Amino acid sequence: MKFTNILKTLIVEASKYEFLYNKYFHTSDKESAGKKLPFDTFKKLIFTDPKTLPQNFDVEGASLKDMSDVKPGAYSEWVIKKFLGDKYKSEEGYDKEHPFYKEEFREYQRQFLEDLPRLKELLTKYERFKGSLQDKTKKDINNVTSVKELSNLQVLVGSGGETTELELYRGKKVKKEKVQDAKKNFIFPGSEILQVGTDYTLVRISDKGELGSKAASFFGGYHNVSRGETNWCTSPENSSYSQTYRNQGPLYIFLANDDKGEVGEITGLPTERYQIHFPTDQYKNRRNETIPFVEWLAKGQFSEFKDVFKDHFKRDLVTNDGQEFRINSFTHGAVGKFVAIYGFEELFNEVPRTIKKFIINNNDRNEIIIKLPEALKECKQLINITLDNCISEVPEFICEFSKLQFLILSNNKDLKHIPECVGNMPNLLLFNLKGSDQAIVPNSVKEKGTQLGDSGAWDLT
Repeated sequence: MKFTNILKTLIVEASKYEFLYNKYFHTSDKESAGKKLPFDTFKKLIFTDPKTLPQNFDVEGASLKDMSDVKPGAYSEWVIKKFLGDKYKSEEGYDKEHPFYKEEFREYQRQFLEDLPRLKELLTKYERFKGSLQDKTKKDINNVTSVKELSNLQVLVGSGGETTELELYRGKKVKKEKVQDAKKNFIFPGSEILQVGTDYTLVRISDKGELGSKAASFFGGYHNVSRGETNWCTSPENSSYSQTYRNQGPLYIFLANDDKGEVGEITGLPTERYQIHFPTDQYKNRRNETIPFVEWLAKGQFSEFKDVFKDHFKRDLVTNDGQEFRINSFTHGAVGKFVAIYGFEELFNEVPRTIKKFIINNNDRNEIIIKLPEALKECKQLINITLDNCISEVPEFICEFSKLQFLILSNNKDLKHIPECVGNMPNLLLFNLKGSDQAIVPNSVKEKGTQLGDSGAWDLT
């Protein structure tokens, strides 16, 4: 056995804290390369484990020296691994090659830290009730692949084999009882009802003061998910997260109009409820799990509320002082969400007719094909049209843009026909078909221009 391995074994035996510290801070060997954690983050993760000792410890103010006597619990490394994303790819559907991986993973870690109180509660329940788990292999925490799976672990609650989810389990068989004084009108100081729909009522909390704080706590049920309320970080009384979020923008709450007899034991509000916060792109169910809000708003259960939120999705559609309209993704960012909900033509109706650049660089892996709307003809000032990986045809009206200088039609694998008039556009300087291998270059381009090597680009000057 190598000396370094012997030393590591001794460290583990002497101090699990030092072992974890060395493993996740130092990158002197290939095994630990890339697994760095800021000290403050490391402390928080260690103390999310309910078995870490001592429990009455000043985590925020603790120095490296103060941490020398800390004894990390059995779940500490599991928590660290989840934060570092060992199962992020499989849980969220992204891999490191995805163009939005870094952005999405950064948000994953931010929300992970925000939800540490919930994770500590889950681990506390897990330690207490793991002997009653339906799947006995999950008694080993290393067989639990994610926080989501941890919350959904089935606990046996009766001799007949009945089960309930770990997060909802309270140490006895869960009874579904209807609270007699359930709030039916959803009226609470510090909030306002925006719309009563067929299946849901939409409430907005805009107040940034004490009333707004109380409203956020009420609609969140004071952070008691196992009692039919929610796990939202905005729901504890005097929540600092509530203040932070409300300072950034309103909280929106969807509540089911028909509670089906399932209501929170504290508030009497329907168990089915959702919280939306646009500034941070957070769309949560009561268990603080992300919901497909854009999809639900586009063609699902929230579709009748489209008009309420249209202004939110119109923001940031145009950049560069109103001169450039750009889409880098049909599924990410403000533009992508607007397209998904309201459609491409409606999106373009919100764009100033004075734009000079119309650019679509579709970085999504899914094959989304759009048809250029007739309304585009009204943009008489266009000098650049870029359509990358997004079209299968080019309309004849493309030649009507008399000021156009750059026409980029790259990476459109199904594109075949290009209007013959393209080569006769009076101010066109560059025409590019790189990656559009089936497209046939118009004769007018060949006659007037010069091909730039094998790049698929033509110089028309």
